Amino acid sequence: MQPDIKHKVALFDEMRRRIAEANALAEDDEAVIDTADGETDLSEAIAAVIRESEVTTAVAEGLDRLIDRMEDRKNRLRDKAAKLRGVAKWACLESGLTKISAPDFSIRVSIGKPALIVTGEPTLADAQLGIARSKTTVAWDKIELRRRLESGECFSFAYLGNAEPVLTVRSK
Repeated sequence: MQPDIKHKVALFDEMRRRIAEANALAEDDEAVIDTADGETDLSEAIAAVIRESEVTTAVAEGLDRLIDRMEDRKNRLRDKAAKLRGVAKWACLESGLTKISAPDFSIRVSIGKPALIVTGEPTLADAQLGIARSKTTVAWDKIELRRRLESGECFSFAYLGNAEPVLTVRSK
């Protein structure tokens, strides 16, 4: 609470008490309250607090809109960065340059891991084999599936796809 309004409320209470005492009226009498209000500036102070609240709310709403726009901008910049990295990867693959050293970073293009492609739904039997997890529903344990496929096991519902080239940039 603002100290100024506390002081004004205390002055209003004292004024109301004195008016009520001087006129032999109850402190909550409407005439006493109206008179105390007329003799103090508490109403104006309360109105000023509400105005400040309205301004603060408007600033907060403006910041919400600004943050939303900045989030959109951040996402656009991240998309642009990803596209630029894609262009660099394409250029490296087209030219055969797999390693580039610059003063501030190095680039390496290599073949990544093959994608795990699962074409079926897991069953409780798959969970018992250790290639799926079971809580209330059964879900594939993709790490275990990948490990087993890489070690040579075959499954009718899953296989490893073609590996995509990966661009790695390391800052120095």
